[in-house]
Order: sequence, then C-alpha cells, then structure tokens
Amino acid sequence: MCKILITSLEEKFEQLSQDLETEGIELLVADDLKKINMALQEDELDVIFLDTFFLKKIRPNSGIIFRKIKDLHGDALIILIGFDFINQTDLKVYDYVIKPIDEKILFLVALKAVEHKKLMDDKKRIEEENEKNKKQVQLLSKYNNNNTVQQKMNELIEHRSKIAYELSEARTKIRSAIGLLRAH
Repeated sequence: MCKILITSLEEKFEQLSQDLETEGIELLVADDLKKINMALQEDELDVIFLDTFFLKKIRPNSGIIFRKIKDLHGDALIILIGFDFINQTDLKVYDYVIKPIDEKILFLVALKAVEHKKLMDDKKRIEEENEKNKKQVQLLSKYNNNNTVQQKMNELIEHRSKIAYELSEARTKIRSAIGLLRAH
C-alpha cells in the first residue's frame, strides 16, 4: 500500500483520506512537529506534501525535517503546498499546489504522484535486475570462455596422448627392427 504524508495546520483532509483509501493509498496527516517526526521515522513514504505555512511555523526545525526526508525518504516525491514556493529546502520538488486547497485537485495530484512514484520504483527495479542479469551474462560468458579453453586443453591433451602412443608404437617397432638387425 502506498503512503502519503501531508503536513498541514489548517486542514484535516478527512474526505481526501477516504478517497485515497479507495485507491489503496494511505494518507497520514501531520499537524505538528511530533507527528511529522513520527511519520518520517516509522513509515515508508512514497509522496510527501509539505505545506509552506507549516514549514514557516516550525522554521527552526525545518532543516532537521528536510534532512530526515532526504536521509530516510530520498526516493519520495515532494510536493509543496502554499502561496510562495521559494524552494530553499535542498529537496527536489516534484510538484506544487496553490492555496486555497481544493481536495479534488489534491486528490488528482496525489494519484499522479503515486503513479509516477510507482513508475520510478519499477524503473529502478528493472535497472537493478538488468545490472544483475548483465553480471550473470558476463559470468556465463566467462564460464563459456573457460569451457572453450578447457575443451581446447582437453583436445590438446588427447592429441598429446595420441602422439605419445604413436611415438611409443614407433619406438617399439624401431626396437624390434634393431633387434632383428642385430640377430642377422
């Protein structure tokens, strides 16, 4: 289940929470510093809506929140809500929502963000699988090369054995011929 965190001092987002739940998305609402810290520590978040008014209210602590988001939820999509969007957060912002908040627009933005996040996660997973497969192909290629080398070595050993046998046979014939010559 996808999880979205939204910070807000003004809204409770009850209808948005219900609408998102029907889509299989859990909405966490943090209206104070304690709740946002708990959500950041305990939950795996896919999308984080940060209210600029909320950020101004917790200004002394906002730097800590930004670091936690970056450290614990670096892949989460960040969406800013508010009037002024001077991004001094050092976070990559995915989208912006202007106040006053229309929950229908917020719902659509949340759905779009969750879908984008799923695509990013799929892309990352596929890239990791491709890298893993690439390493396996390299290993198999190396193994096949080793097999080819081993096969060539086996052929050389077999050829050497044939030559040794032929030499042994030739020595035996030569000794027999020498023995016959001495006898005459």
